[in-house]
Amino acid sequence: AYLADKYGNVRAIQLKDRKILWDIQKDKRNVGPPSDTTAPFYYKGRVYVAFMGGNLVALDAKTGEVVWKRNMRSQLESSPVISGGTLFIGSDKAELHAIDPDSDLGSRPITWDVGPLSAVEIDSALESGRARAESLRQAGLLWGAVLVLRGRTAVVGATAERIAA
Repeated sequence: AYLADKYGNVRAIQLKDRKILWDIQKDKRNVGPPSDTTAPFYYKGRVYVAFMGGNLVALDAKTGEVVWKRNMRSQLESSPVISGGTLFIGSDKAELHAIDPDSDLGSRPITWDVGPLSAVEIDSALESGRARAESLRQAGLLWGAVLVLRGRTAVVGATAERIAA
């Protein structure tokens, strides 16, 4: 399991015996202002983590070493998700970035400006995302997902409490 906390610390835990495989701590005391890290996402031997400060990071799932890091120049408000071989991440600028997760991000990511959204459009987008995440969960491709859009949240499947148990 891969976990991230509000201070930007990311940890890999072996669930069968709760052994910590690797631990990246920005500050071992867990003090100071939170960095608001999003939930990590595993795909093909990498763990992707987004920070609200704008950094999108790919870590080697076995070692925790940084494979690549990109400042997206906006506040990242959603967890990264990969579908159809493309990494998607949303920002506070109403942008949806579509990125090749296997690249080092040397080329520019594709961005769609979705513009202002009404409450009904936000609810519809969250419901569509929730339905897609649920279908992936039912297929055994993920345990759970947390979807966030403009301060509204939808949760699918496993929660942090259930994963830790």
